[in-house]
Amino acid sequence: MSNLGIFHTVVGVVALFLAALSLVQRGKIGFSNRIDLVYIVLTLITCATSFMIFKTGQAGPGHIIAGLVVVCLGIGYFTRNSNNFWGKFISVVSMSATVFLSLIPTINETLTRLPVSGPLADSPEHPVVQNSVKVLLVFFALGVYLQFRSLKKKEAVAEKTLYENQV
Repeated sequence: MSNLGIFHTVVGVVALFLAALSLVQRGKIGFSNRIDLVYIVLTLITCATSFMIFKTGQAGPGHIIAGLVVVCLGIGYFTRNSNNFWGKFISVVSMSATVFLSLIPTINETLTRLPVSGPLADSPEHPVVQNSVKVLLVFFALGVYLQFRSLKKKEAVAEKTLYENQV
């Protein structure tokens, strides 16, 4: 692995750790606290460095995923201050999608490189990689569902409070 590859991996792993911390602590990744902001910066650095890493000499799926992560960050940013439920939901889901998308190449690279003596998979098409991504998709869908419920509860409490203050 090149120095750039090592840097890319370390920054990406730290970003994913911060994302997990934020998701566990608050159930979402936003733009309002230091952990989230560092996650966003590190994710952007990881995406930028991924554009400089070419295994085959040309752009590949990892580059497309990095582009999608940047798009999701943008959507999350521009919908973050929405005053309606669906805008908030889009922001939260977009930020969670950055983690989901980042984990796809992470799973692939991990399973095709480790253990060093005999990696668990020989390509992204290997069943262990494909099944791991499917499990990741299930966890992402579950997380989105839980975020939806949480936002709905907060919206209901806000509406109740507004109603009580008007009466």
